[in-house]
Amino acid sequence: MSARTLLVRPATGAAALVAAVLAIVVALVQPAQAHTGLVSSDPGADSTLAEEPGEVSLTFSEEVQGSAFVVAKAPDGSRVDTGAQSVDDKTIRMQLASAGFAGTYLVSYRVVGPDGHPVEGSIEYDVTNGRTAPEAQSPVVAESFVQRHRGPLVAGSVGVLAVLTLALWSRKRADD
Repeated sequence: MSARTLLVRPATGAAALVAAVLAIVVALVQPAQAHTGLVSSDPGADSTLAEEPGEVSLTFSEEVQGSAFVVAKAPDGSRVDTGAQSVDDKTIRMQLASAGFAGTYLVSYRVVGPDGHPVEGSIEYDVTNGRTAPEAQSPVVAESFVQRHRGPLVAGSVGVLAVLTLALWSRKRADD
């Protein structure tokens, strides 16, 4: 065996190992992306109604696990959900109180699907009849440390992994 053959075989083995690990990671990541999602709602998202509905229902792609958190807000920011909600398989129903305002209503939800992952989102609908609501104050949301520094954190993590990989690779070459 020549020296060149000895150098090519470990590189081929390493490439095969990297390809196998990547294939496993891709195979495991794909199913994890199929989380529970909102399929439909009544009133429908972005719909326009003449009168306020007495109930809102949210239907999801998979069964909702445990309790769900649903909040409905009127155009002035006041809550119109009564807290009385029922979960039936894939559908959540919540009774709504009347705010008497025309404008855009917001329904926000947070549920847990069968895979254990929380899913959150919101829908809006408009009501045309009612009095004009005062301007709602939008809450100020502070940005977390991770959100502010996501890019540098990812770059730093990749750099650390690259340095560790090179260190292990050079150590293995020195041992050979």
